[in-house]
Amino acid sequence: MNDPQRESEIERLLEGVADRAPRLEYRSRVRERFLAGAAAAPPVDVMPDERVRSTSGPRTSWKVWVALAAAACVVALLYLAKPAPRHWQVLPGSDATALRIDGERVSIRDGEALAAKLTDARSVTAEGGSVRLCYRDQYAIELPDAARVDFAAFGSTGGVDAYRLGVSGEALRVVTGPGFHGHELSLSSGAAVLHVTGTAFAIDTTPTGVCICGLAGKIGLLRKGTQDKDLPLEAGKQCFVPGDGGAFMWGRAEESHLAPVRALEAAAADHWRP
Repeated sequence: MNDPQRESEIERLLEGVADRAPRLEYRSRVRERFLAGAAAAPPVDVMPDERVRSTSGPRTSWKVWVALAAAACVVALLYLAKPAPRHWQVLPGSDATALRIDGERVSIRDGEALAAKLTDARSVTAEGGSVRLCYRDQYAIELPDAARVDFAAFGSTGGVDAYRLGVSGEALRVVTGPGFHGHELSLSSGAAVLHVTGTAFAIDTTPTGVCICGLAGKIGLLRKGTQDKDLPLEAGKQCFVPGDGGAFMWGRAEESHLAPVRALEAAAADHWRP
């Protein structure tokens, strides 16, 4: 059967099928089946390519928390066991038997006690000989027997200002160190006030006044209680500040005053050497 004959036969058969309208019951059953299938079907995401993000992050294992706590304990123990830094140290060449620190006598041989006491000391006096003390890499001082230094309070904090010293007694020798650059050391002795920015010098006290001899660098001098401009003291020079208010007297530095400064300078240099 060719194609035209097939199509004619199909048309004849279709014409024989009764054109009946669908019954009401049939349409109702079809509608109920459709609605039941739609309700049972899973919801369809309108954006299937979008990933659903979790509202809660990954849970941390309790083992991780234990490990972190143990690490924190180890760090705390290491910090507590770490020795406190020694800001002050006794240099070789000291022959004092003890230091009087804030009124308490401490043996020169008790290094730990000395380091702890000197950290917040307000006053230090040498006993039984001279003592050489080094403050970090900032400066070194030498106190003869019975000489005393007093440190000023640091503002309203109650701390100690290691850069403001009052001197009493026979003498004081001072040498600034490699880390002193950018700092200023202020000293007062008798009627004299010294402003130091890097130098080596000696202060010797007499019944009539204070003698300052410079070994190296420059020192700014003025009379205590005045607002005058600093007068420069050059290396190798001497200035005598009378205690009665008289004029400053200038001259050549005395070798007997400079010799102890040179010895202190050598001892401090060995200590600061890397």
